[in-house]
Amino acid sequence: MRGMFCKYCGKQLPDGANFCSSCGKQLRTASTAEKTSAAGHSTIFNGYTSPNFSAAQKIRKTYNAGNLIYWASCLIALISLFLPYAEIEYLDLRKSQSLMESYDGIIFLTIILIAAVLNLFRLNSGCIILSIFNLILVIYECVSVAPLLKTFGHFSIGNYLLFIGSSLMIISSAAALILWIHKKRRLERPLINNAGSK
Repeated sequence: MRGMFCKYCGKQLPDGANFCSSCGKQLRTASTAEKTSAAGHSTIFNGYTSPNFSAAQKIRKTYNAGNLIYWASCLIALISLFLPYAEIEYLDLRKSQSLMESYDGIIFLTIILIAAVLNLFRLNSGCIILSIFNLILVIYECVSVAPLLKTFGHFSIGNYLLFIGSSLMIISSAAALILWIHKKRRLERPLINNAGSK
């Protein structure tokens, strides 16, 4: 069985021990102990072993409720593109039209898919920016079409769902960012306290 012996009392100890678990004497200098700790080994104080974990391992970015709601919001906005956006009535003609029947629908589809991919990589700030841009386009679309529909028709369910989905995308992406920051601070606190106590 491999090991080392305390130079003060002769007790056999595990390799890499900084202190003797029997007499409590320090076996190695602080600089040597720090190098061993940085290499990922355990530090032994009076027989107590505490593993060292890096901050990156403890604060790994994960999905939260905001990210999940964001995908649901993207799905709502995506479905709205294929539903009737407006109903046009002129004399005896009555026709429903979806956004996917126009060039604007392709633009919205591209933005929503890019937003979903950004959320897949948990890029919350990017999701917020793209979602705000998307909502601005949704409002612009409504404002530009509204005068025509005021005379010859009205908005339909696709318009309302697109607005709801786009608004929820902003709210949920902001919530995802806030939840991540809160989690990061909560996990960093014990690491800072532990570092200060050493």
